Amino acid sequence: MKQYILAHDLGTSGNKATLYDTDGNLCGSVTCAYGLHVAEGGVAEQNAEDWWGAVREGTRTLLDKVNPKDICAVSFSGQMMGCLCVDSSGEPL
Repeated sequence: MKQYILAHDLGTSGNKATLYDTDGNLCGSVTCAYGLHVAEGGVAEQNAEDWWGAVREGTRTLLDKVNPKDICAVSFSGQMMGCLCVDSSGEPL
């Protein structure tokens, strides 16, 4: 049975999702873009719900290529200097 690794990279412009088999072969990739909101004074923000939507969309797209039961690992990387404050329930502020 072939197994796969699903990887997500949450960057500043979108989520780059890739699917590799355990032999290291690229089996699929997709980028799901999201917006950047720039406020007065040059403050840049993104909506955490947009991140989550992009992860879901990328995952669904790549899982159409394989049986989801054959995913043996999922990895994430994110923006180096990003900060997401949450409330006591884990909801983004």
